[in-house]
Amino acid sequence: FRRVLFRSHYEMVSAGGLFRAPSVEKHLLDSIQSSRSFSLQMWITPQDLAISTSGWITAFAASDEKANLVLAQDRARLLLRLGNQQSQWIPLLNLEDRNSFHLAIACTEDRLAVYRNGREIGVHQLRAGFGDWGDHPLVFGNAAEGNHPWQGRLEGIAIHSRIDRKSTR
Repeated sequence: FRRVLFRSHYEMVSAGGLFRAPSVEKHLLDSIQSSRSFSLQMWITPQDLAISTSGWITAFAASDEKANLVLAQDRARLLLRLGNQQSQWIPLLNLEDRNSFHLAIACTEDRLAVYRNGREIGVHQLRAGFGDWGDHPLVFGNAAEGNHPWQGRLEGIAIHSRIDRKSTR
């Protein structure tokens, strides 16, 4: 697999590569399961909206079948899947262009809130749980297997095992 590129301001340019964060995976899993919540924030510059394959922006997953969470771009849509392959993709937002934006996701076992540039744009009721989440790789820019490359850019990534309503805005 190719690694991602880091520009001068630590902007992550995946360009088909991937970045893995093995030192935090077990701690993050334990913390999310204990708090029964998480928040995910990042600045995203989407890949070309015409690319016909779904690219995984962030995946806490070993494979398509074994996943805790997957944030993906499918053409002009951002999607989230919580849980394994049988889980439904949750549409988060539609992309109109390739301009950068701040995305924040706040998730508990029964509620998912989505923020774009500090404004709440969607709330989804869930019947999720984090108890069955497994010990999987945390990967940015692709799937751990390398079969879902994403061609965009990421900056300022933060994953918390709690929800801080002030920081999502």
